[in-house]
Amino acid sequence: MGTRLAPGPRGLAFLRAAAQFYRDPLGAFDDLFRRYGDVVCLKGGPYCVTVLAQPEHVKYVLQDHSQNYHVLSRLDPPSPVTGRGLTNANGEAWLRQRRLMQPAFHRQAVVGFAETMVQLTNAMLQNWRGPAQRNAPVDIWADLLHLNHLFLGRALFDIDLSGERAGALADLNTVREYTLRREQALWALPATWPTPAQRRFGRAAQNLKALAASHIRAQRQHPNPNSILGQLVVARAESGVGMTDVQLHDEIMTLFFAAYEDPANAIAWAWHLLTQHSEAEEKLRAEVARVLGQRPPTLQDLPNLTYLTMVIEESLRLYPPTYSLLREAVADDVIGDYTIPAGSWVALHTYSTHRLPQFWENPEAFDPERFRPDRAALRPRFAYSPFGGGPRQCIGYALAMLEMQVMLAMTTQAYAFHPVSAQPVRIEALGSLRPKGGLPMRLESLLEV
Repeated sequence: MGTRLAPGPRGLAFLRAAAQFYRDPLGAFDDLFRRYGDVVCLKGGPYCVTVLAQPEHVKYVLQDHSQNYHVLSRLDPPSPVTGRGLTNANGEAWLRQRRLMQPAFHRQAVVGFAETMVQLTNAMLQNWRGPAQRNAPVDIWADLLHLNHLFLGRALFDIDLSGERAGALADLNTVREYTLRREQALWALPATWPTPAQRRFGRAAQNLKALAASHIRAQRQHPNPNSILGQLVVARAESGVGMTDVQLHDEIMTLFFAAYEDPANAIAWAWHLLTQHSEAEEKLRAEVARVLGQRPPTLQDLPNLTYLTMVIEESLRLYPPTYSLLREAVADDVIGDYTIPAGSWVALHTYSTHRLPQFWENPEAFDPERFRPDRAALRPRFAYSPFGGGPRQCIGYALAMLEMQVMLAMTTQAYAFHPVSAQPVRIEALGSLRPKGGLPMRLESLLEV
């Protein structure tokens, strides 16, 4: 049994490490592992955080002993928009909600969204025709993000978040940016102080609550099985009890915020990587041409796009949407011969796990072939976990994969992408890993879209 905390920064060194996390969270984790080893503990005042990256430790926390490691949020009380949804619930409350929601996310349940994604992606490709003809740059990250938002509107609510409802997207962005920056800040003013940012947040939050409430009322009267909200409205536990309006609000908004940018980030990063690796791009284009020709993908095509799926997986390895996870220890525990005190935090750094050289040869290189079944079988399961793992693995994983496969297939068919600048693309670690400043590209049309 461990009787001591893991090595790590203490005193002034703790303060310096905390400041580095605020400036550069990815680099801060790498520095800690390089200086202190596989298990690191940051201890300062009331704070005690054990940082882990080895797959065996990740598996221990997320799967083998997940009941001892609860999720936590630095927002207390919780956000008025997401409330106490699935991502920040624990224990029996989480288990009940997960069981109620799981059927809406089974692969068989999400297959109907493939055609919706094809239609929305085709509209984006049509909008790119003008810039392509003018040789004008397009921020493909911004457009993929907008596409993702439109898809979420259709999948979650069965509504069109453009036109008259476009203001909802601005409100979503206001609330999400405010919340993420507040969570990651070293310190923050009380949420009750009427600063300009707080007032903007309050107005946006009220707008979103009204939007969700109106659609919950409508779905109560006429449930739409083609939307996730419609399926959640009629979901019942074994006791026959369903969700209250508050629970429906919290869950549907939590889903929107959890999926806010991850698929768009993944495909933007994929094209950033592919434009630097012509052999991989040629192999992708050859597969898409062989499987699809010039027709849009169908659900039946997706299993045959094996290299395309490997490209997505490699993009998610290098730029995982869930680049770190935070848990709170319920009871005292031991990991790697070190004590994990009850009430302390455990940080799992997926970004570092995905780059451990003992599991990933030349880890910084882009190599989709890593995900061939024969090579993947040689790695521990938790060496790769872009959407978490164990009982709490992202409930929307199948839907996200479907969305990303359609995005990448159709953009591959329609355009070649040429970076505007030779400057390195920087990472902005805010909630997810996004390209800082967007990802401007010049587009070369390959077919009539």
